[in-house]
Amino acid sequence: MHRARYQIIKARKQVALALALTLILVTSTCSPPEPAGKPVNVLMISFDTLRPDHLSCYGYTRQTSPNLDAIAQRGVLFENFYSSTSWTLPAHMAMFTGLPDSVHGVYDNDVPALDPNRTTLAQQFQAAGYTTAGFVTGPYLHPAFGFDRGFDEYFNCMAYMETQDFRDRRFRRFSNNTHAESHRAATNPTLFSAATNWLQQQRTEPFFLFMHVWDVHYDFTPPPPFDRKFDPDYSGVITGMNFASSPDIHPAMAKRDLDHLIALYDGEIACTDEFVGKLMSQMDRLGLTENTLIVITADHGEEFFEHGRKGHQWTLFEEVLRIPLILSWPGHLPQGKRVTEQGRIIDLVATITELCSLPPNTETIGTSLVAAIEGTGARNLPVYAELDVADHPVSLRAIRTPEYKLIWDNLGQRFKLFDMQLDPQETNPLPTESIHAAPAFASLQDWMGRMKELTATLPRHTGRAPVDLDDQTLQQLKGLGYISD
Repeated sequence: MHRARYQIIKARKQVALALALTLILVTSTCSPPEPAGKPVNVLMISFDTLRPDHLSCYGYTRQTSPNLDAIAQRGVLFENFYSSTSWTLPAHMAMFTGLPDSVHGVYDNDVPALDPNRTTLAQQFQAAGYTTAGFVTGPYLHPAFGFDRGFDEYFNCMAYMETQDFRDRRFRRFSNNTHAESHRAATNPTLFSAATNWLQQQRTEPFFLFMHVWDVHYDFTPPPPFDRKFDPDYSGVITGMNFASSPDIHPAMAKRDLDHLIALYDGEIACTDEFVGKLMSQMDRLGLTENTLIVITADHGEEFFEHGRKGHQWTLFEEVLRIPLILSWPGHLPQGKRVTEQGRIIDLVATITELCSLPPNTETIGTSLVAAIEGTGARNLPVYAELDVADHPVSLRAIRTPEYKLIWDNLGQRFKLFDMQLDPQETNPLPTESIHAAPAFASLQDWMGRMKELTATLPRHTGRAPVDLDDQTLQQLKGLGYISD
C-alpha cells in the first residue's frame, strides 16, 4: 500500500515555544507534569463508527479491545459520553470547536465550510507553540471543510484517495474505481505507519497529534485472522462487503447472518486495537508515554437494525449517539477510574485545554469534564443532539438526561419519549401525555432557542460558498451511505 502524505502547511510557527513553557499548572488529581512547566503532549484518536458497548472495557463479552482496555486501566473512562449527532462531518466539527452542530454550521453536505472566525482545538495548540499534525482517513475530514486549520501538517492517509492533493481545498475528481475502493480499502497500515514515523521526529518539541481512524467504518471486511476471530464456524453468504447497498443486509435478515455481520464489525475493532497496541509500544520506546495526554473517542456509533436501520446518519438512538471517551496521563489522571456522569463531545475542547493549561476558547458551549474526573461536583448536563440531512430527508432533535430521552421529529412534528432507567434500549416509548414529556420538550425548545440566539450573535464571515462536490465525489459519498439518490 502506498503511503499518501500530503502536507498542508509548511510554514514554521510564529508563536515562540517559550509561551508554552510558561503554562499555568493544573492541580489536584490533574496535577502538572515534572519538571514543573514542561508542556504535556497530546495524542487524540477518533475512531470512526465505534460503539462503546462493543469494547471490552465497556463490558462487552467479546475481547475486542485489549489495548484500549489497557489505556482505560491506566486512566479515566467515561461510561456515558455522547456525540452531537450520528455522522462524521458535524460530529468532528463539534469535537474541534466545542460548538453544537447548528452553531458551528457544518452539518450537511451543501453548507459552507467552517467559518473563518471560529477557533479550532488545533489552532489553540498551535497558538501555544505546539507542533501540530493531523492524519486523516475519511473523506469528511477533508481540508475543504476547514479541518486542517491549526495543523502545521495535515496528512492524507486515505488509501482510496491517494492521488488527491490535499493542498487543493476543493474536492477533485477521483479514479473510476474510487467507489469500490472506498468500501474495501484498509487504511490502518498507512495511518499508523505515518503517525509513528512522525512521532519519531518529535522527541524534543511538545506536540498535538490527531488521528482519524477509518477502518472500523463499514464495509466490515477485517483481514485474517480477524475475519474469523469471533465467528469461525459461519458458512453463510454474508461477507460484510457493500454494507450500505447490499440487498442481503436488511431488517428481516436471518439472525445467524446478522450475528456474523456483527462479528465482522467486532473483527474490525479488534484489528484496529492491535494497531493501537503497536503505537503505544512505540510511544513507550520513544519515551513519550509519561508526558502525553491520550484521548480516545469516536464520532458516532453504528446501527444493526435495533430500530430498523443499518449504518448511521438516520436516527439519534443510543446505538449511534453514545460514544467512548478514555483519557490517560500517567501520574496526573486517576488510574482505573470510571465516571458515570454524562459527558458530551462538545466538552472535549474545554476538557483538553484545561488539562494542558491552555487559555480557554471563550466561544465554546461545552464545559470541562475535569471536575467530573476529580469528583468535585455533580454535572450531568443534558445532552442535546441534532441531525439534519437533506438527502434522506431527516431532521431530528434530541435531549438526553440520565432519566429520560426525548427525540423530536421536525418533519413529522412528533416526538418519542423514553425512560432511560427502565428502558435503556429505547423500545417502549412513553405515552405522549406522560408527565415527563412537557418539561423535556420545554427544555429542548429552550435550548434550540438559545442556540439560535447564539448563532446570530457570533461574528460571521459573509460570502462563504458551499463546499463544492463534483459528480464523482457525490457518487463516492453515496457509496459510503452518506448521501441518498
